[in-house]
Amino acid sequence: MLLMVSINLIRLYGGLIIGQPGSADFAHPTSIILSLGTILITLIFALAFSGILRQLAVMFGLLAGTLLGIALGSADFSGVGHGPLFSFPQLLPFGWPIFDLSASLPLLIYAVISMAEATGQTIATAEIVNSTQNVQQTIPRTIRGDAVMSLLGGYFWHLLNYHLRRKYWGGTHH
Repeated sequence: MLLMVSINLIRLYGGLIIGQPGSADFAHPTSIILSLGTILITLIFALAFSGILRQLAVMFGLLAGTLLGIALGSADFSGVGHGPLFSFPQLLPFGWPIFDLSASLPLLIYAVISMAEATGQTIATAEIVNSTQNVQQTIPRTIRGDAVMSLLGGYFWHLLNYHLRRKYWGGTHH
């Protein structure tokens, strides 16, 4: 199952990197260089270092990708100063949720798979940190916590919604 999720994420983010067919920047070499450079630096830090440097590999990869983007002239920070420094997210940006049975059935399958994944991650994390907690009691709490955070994230426009909306509906929130 993890393989299926990984394949779908590669397809999703590959589309974000390459762009939409027919657009002016479709498969632009700069986008591909930036993404590969970011991945390469992340892998170098993850494989070549240990301790805190290894744990911060993703952050260093993103920082290197940003610096590479600045060097290549692809970084655009012009909109940074126009928004408020702090703000609250918009509640229910698409209106009240509606129930659709045909959309709910595949999500039920996803929910079961997500519970299996959370179970495995909870057991693995407990073993890694030598937890003294009863894993049989921790697993249901972990799954409930995942469910609550997913529900709250849907009300406040969390990151997955943003990427799916850009991919399938071709736009951003505004």
